[in-house]
Amino acid sequence: MVSAPRDRRDDEVGERRDEDAKDYRELLERAQAAAQRRQQAAQSPSQPGAPDPSAPGGNGLVIDVTEETFNTDVVERSRTTPVIMDLWAEWCGPCKQLSPVLEKLAAEAGGQWILAKVDVDANPQLSAALQVQSIPMVVAVIGANFQAMRQ
Repeated sequence: MVSAPRDRRDDEVGERRDEDAKDYRELLERAQAAAQRRQQAAQSPSQPGAPDPSAPGGNGLVIDVTEETFNTDVVERSRTTPVIMDLWAEWCGPCKQLSPVLEKLAAEAGGQWILAKVDVDANPQLSAALQVQSIPMVVAVIGANFQAMRQ
């Protein structure tokens, strides 16, 4: 039967996709839990953990990051609010599927974490510094500590 190996491959691809989705959900849950802990620990009269409107890059829940803005938009911001980096490229089909899902989750999280989008083609030095080997790549940055998810 010629179709059996193809069915098995389809099953394996489906299982991998399910595992990836589970990994991304776990990453987002950890980021949300960290944001909640920071909110509880903060004593500021303003809403803790919410994006800072005066912060570089605006007050959006989804921001575009460049090599020039990386330190302020990702590293510094991650000290108060978890940042999830989406490393992508215009030509990348899987990136075009993942990015809208991450953007929707960021909107639903309501500021508990920030989605930072990095175009790897427009930011080659940043991509090299992050050791990007394949995309899409998702990295959590919490308290200036980087945790890569699946590539």
